[in-house]
Amino acid sequence: MTDVFEHLDNQANAELFSAAVEGTLDAEAHQRLAELILHDAEARRAYLRLMNLHGLLHWQQGHAAPAPAPAIEPESTPTLRRSRSVWYRYAAAAVLAMALTAWFTLWATNPQATSSDPKSTTIALLSNASGATWGESTLPTRLGSELSTGTLNLVSGSAQIMFNSGAVVDLAGPCTFELIEPNRGYLHHGLLSAYVPEQARGFTVDFHHRNQLIDLGTEFTLRVSDPQTADIWVQRGSIELITATRRQMLTAGYGLAIIGDNTEPLTDALPLAGLASINRIVHFDDDHIHAYAGQDGQNGSRSEYRIHDDGLTLQLIGNAWKTVELPYQVQKDTVIEFQFRTDHPGEIHGIGFDATGPAYGLVQFFGSEQRASVPRITAPDSASDWITVRVPIGRYLTGRFSHLLLANDDDSNAAAESWFRNVRIFTPLHDEQDEKSTQTRD
Repeated sequence: MTDVFEHLDNQANAELFSAAVEGTLDAEAHQRLAELILHDAEARRAYLRLMNLHGLLHWQQGHAAPAPAPAIEPESTPTLRRSRSVWYRYAAAAVLAMALTAWFTLWATNPQATSSDPKSTTIALLSNASGATWGESTLPTRLGSELSTGTLNLVSGSAQIMFNSGAVVDLAGPCTFELIEPNRGYLHHGLLSAYVPEQARGFTVDFHHRNQLIDLGTEFTLRVSDPQTADIWVQRGSIELITATRRQMLTAGYGLAIIGDNTEPLTDALPLAGLASINRIVHFDDDHIHAYAGQDGQNGSRSEYRIHDDGLTLQLIGNAWKTVELPYQVQKDTVIEFQFRTDHPGEIHGIGFDATGPAYGLVQFFGSEQRASVPRITAPDSASDWITVRVPIGRYLTGRFSHLLLANDDDSNAAAESWFRNVRIFTPLHDEQDEKSTQTRD
């Protein structure tokens, strides 16, 4: 279907959209699509419109009168025989292809023609659903559905909602969530995790009727257990809690339990189960990157870093050891997965969490040096092209950590280079692959 998108300026984006429609996205492409529609308002509107059109075509196909079955050919021409279901699939694909051609032609020649109607009641998009089982809901639950005000009842699995403001909410079932406004929702019960970029600052989640969490540019998790009990964790940035009796600022690394009108510090680990299938991406920015004492720029050697792709890619140069502020509860199954490349290999290329002890909390995945104090997983032969690296970090350390650690060790000549892209940290509900760490070439 590549030719369908010949009128679209950005061919890469068009191919992502095409693969989404055809259901052929791999994990990396799915992440690129998620980041694209998260950070690009025009692409978000285009994707929303496309998925809505795709759903409409499927609905029309399901309600259309059945076409006559194709004639059965003699046995001498078996290659011409087709079952009715295959014939339907070809017909549906042809209809979808023609519709997409017209839709993308219209989008490319007049983008405003596909922009959201100012009078539309759409306030969000159902942008992901992993093993989702839905209960009685007042909103559509088909992937890609436009969502207005109303309630989603997620019985099990996980789902993701992208608000028009840019705020992204991950839900873990069982969970009931109500969409109120383009930048506001109500969590009746269950587990919710929110990522709120700067443009969605002020995103609000109501709970317990009179309580509110107002975001100030952050990532946070809220669990509502019953009408009197809730738990809050702030992974990044800060939020404001408003109840009937208090206004309180909560900052990164802080947890709070609410029991009726009372609050107390929360020492329980952040509940990752249920949200594991939703990617948690590390966003790099200058305010949260620091030199790792004792290793970074050792003996006055060169140490640099550069941020690319709106914070999704970090480049390390020289003898660079950097920490990134990222409070995280590492469990035994926790995995760090990312894309990596280097044109100038160094002695140790590694990733992990800042931990005390001789191993630093680092796991080496590439490099020429063998250091007894640093565990090492199987390394690829080359990383001159992007490769995907999967580090089972929970096998080497567990517990609560405040900083992610990345190493580009090269104290011999400080000429090494590392590129880390789309770094995500998650704890699978089940083993996603076999027990061995893997690296695959993109």
